[in-house]
Amino acid sequence: MVTIGMVKTRKLLPLPLIFRRNFQQLKSVPSVIETVYAPPKKLNPAEETGFVGLGIRPQICDALDQHFRIITPTHCQRKIIPPILEGRDVIIRDLTGSGKTFGIILALLNKPRAHTKIKVVERINQFQQRPSRFPSKSSSPQTRKIIRHGPPCITSVVVLPSRELAFQVEGWIRSLLQNVGFPSLKPIIQVVVRGQDIDPDEQIKDLLENPPHLLVGTATRIEEIVNERKVDFKFLNTLVLDEADHLLRLPGKHAPLRRIANRDKHPKPAELLTREIMEQASSKPQMIVASATVNYGLRHYFNFNRFVMNPLFIDVTGGTITPPTISHHCLMVGSTAIRNISPKIELTEEEKIAKSREYYELKKQRRYAGDRYNHNHNPCNDYDIHENINNYDCEGNNKLADRIKFDDDDDRMLESVTVAYELEQIETGILFIPNRFNVPKLVTRLHKFGLPAKELASDVMQKIKERPLHLFGNITQNTLYVATEFSARGIDIPSISHVFILGMPSSAACYLHMAGRTGRMGRVGKVISFIRDLGGSESKIRTMLKLLEIDVKPYEHVE
Repeated sequence: MVTIGMVKTRKLLPLPLIFRRNFQQLKSVPSVIETVYAPPKKLNPAEETGFVGLGIRPQICDALDQHFRIITPTHCQRKIIPPILEGRDVIIRDLTGSGKTFGIILALLNKPRAHTKIKVVERINQFQQRPSRFPSKSSSPQTRKIIRHGPPCITSVVVLPSRELAFQVEGWIRSLLQNVGFPSLKPIIQVVVRGQDIDPDEQIKDLLENPPHLLVGTATRIEEIVNERKVDFKFLNTLVLDEADHLLRLPGKHAPLRRIANRDKHPKPAELLTREIMEQASSKPQMIVASATVNYGLRHYFNFNRFVMNPLFIDVTGGTITPPTISHHCLMVGSTAIRNISPKIELTEEEKIAKSREYYELKKQRRYAGDRYNHNHNPCNDYDIHENINNYDCEGNNKLADRIKFDDDDDRMLESVTVAYELEQIETGILFIPNRFNVPKLVTRLHKFGLPAKELASDVMQKIKERPLHLFGNITQNTLYVATEFSARGIDIPSISHVFILGMPSSAACYLHMAGRTGRMGRVGKVISFIRDLGGSESKIRTMLKLLEIDVKPYEHVE
């Protein structure tokens, strides 16, 4: 084991928040990360390990079989559960739909309950007193200070990117524990989010009266609670940041200085709550970071700010980006026709000059994208493609972005989605729209086109609260859910077979997570992107797909 210099004081050092490409400065920062590359492989029957063998309690294993019909853990869960139970800092990267979040929740449920620690002054009687060569002249009895366990407190905090995913986690736990006989789940899990129908004071009251084993919520709401200091996080055991790259949104390594300075000036809520918890905790809590798009910059951020100590980086992707069971299609929507994206376009000299900087940046990213934390060479790739995903911004060129944008009243785009929905004979699908669009308004417009559209936040979350996850696919047929690209990140709806992406994704990472809503747990899925055929849009989307190494297939119903 490699020992990293320990910082005795609880007060965090005033370190920079963002990596600023100052490699000389980084040499003095401890950067030891144990890396485990664990690509999926077929296991012999003797090598297969059930949940009990990973450390999960038999009662929970029985509930998994009864309510979720799950007996064998996924490859990702087999790798991440043991180190989480050991209390190690863990950084996890795996494909979308691999069961990362579910595995983390199972491990946290099996952790022992945290309790407050109370210092008690105890009187020592004459039989406990040691004889002294020089007895004290004072006749007062001797005392000693001991630490005893007090009432239970919050054991783990799980920070999630959306309200929907937070309520889904609550639904998982409710299904697991529905036969245990608890009169209330508040001592086990509580969800804290913002909302018009949610009273913040009531949330604080519940946390004070019944500190939960798991506190689950969004970064903004948890940061407010931590900052108010009404709830005690002094004895917190574990802090989880799921979809950490989205929660922090660190600038890429080629980001302009203005963006870096603006990010330093306006830190994200997830960053603020992490620092507050680290300062309030009596000892550094265990840190768990998970995402399908964890890259070097994110790992360096946690190590540079000393949020993790000797972390274990678990990469279960096997050198791939998207699940192999997903097929990808891209359609260019023009004013008079719809066509498949061209494999290659011959550019004029002016277009080559205009795009030269973009090609140069992509080439430079590939050249310098080596995994600097990997002391054992990754046999999957000569360079780590994940290092580039968050650095590629599809809307980085403001002038180009303005030209390729379309409005939410673009009937041509909605007609294209309608035709594709009817041709595919979809039972359950999801349509992702740009963040600037009004979801309820677009749902109303889709109804006029004859589509069974529903807003994801209003419809799915109610069903997640009412039914176990394994029954979810049986009650959501003939539905096209509508959501923005950020709101559905991490959500797991097993019955989704098709993903429609309307317009240019804001980044390559966003495309990856939107596409990952289908093809979950080895199922077959299809992703169809609809891009307005305007100047520069085709080249932009092609570059992004090339960066992700996605094999885009021609859509069979379009020439």
